[in-house]
Amino acid sequence: MSAKTWALALALAASGAFTPLAVASDHADGSNTVTPPLNNTARDIADLYSWMGVDEVNNSPRVFMVMTVQPNAPKATSAFDKDTLYTFHTIAKGTLSEKSDGIPELSIVCAFNDATPIGTQTFECWGGDDEYVKGTTSTTTTKGSILSRTGKLRVWTGIANDPAFFNKTAFNSTVTTIKAGINGWNRDTAQCATSGVGFNATTLRAGLATGNSDAFTKQNVLAIVVSVDRAYLTSNNSKSLVGVWASTKKRIPK
Repeated sequence: MSAKTWALALALAASGAFTPLAVASDHADGSNTVTPPLNNTARDIADLYSWMGVDEVNNSPRVFMVMTVQPNAPKATSAFDKDTLYTFHTIAKGTLSEKSDGIPELSIVCAFNDATPIGTQTFECWGGDDEYVKGTTSTTTTKGSILSRTGKLRVWTGIANDPAFFNKTAFNSTVTTIKAGINGWNRDTAQCATSGVGFNATTLRAGLATGNSDAFTKQNVLAIVVSVDRAYLTSNNSKSLVGVWASTKKRIPK
């Protein structure tokens, strides 16, 4: 998919409390019907991660966001698409019940300036109207992060081992089991199964747990990793919730 949304991914308490890791995933569900096709390209978002943490350098509260693209990216030849804008969208809210309409969005937008492979490809990222970083993509996760002049925005881009885990064998086996029994289900007027299903949630969980085989093992993805000062995203900590989602879209030529 060229875009994935995930409303209110993090609860960022002004007290600085940590929140669980938030994840949105579609992996290799990109479309072949668009031009160019999205499947397994550098425009195809694989996963979106976001969490709350502390910057190890200056011990400040930060919001971390990771967008991975191009599932199973070849390490020697992969590059971000120079004709694509990669965007982290965020909004800050006081409560879950507060309507999102009219709330200003603060976006982190990254673009890549050439088509050379990872390790030499350069990038630029803009945060809101006032944050900016420029650097070079990296082949190692221990080097290559760039900090903006104010320190509010830090960005790393490059290739990394795919952090997602997917037991594809067990998943396909479970789907096959479900399909085999569909015709025998008794349904109500809304076509919801009422009986005859033959298995329950416990059975499904057991099936999905079989094997513990990761379909993404030893596969790489291209990643954009962003660390943002929490106060910058939460109106100086006056908001307690942050919504995070990500998109890729065609870059309009200058």
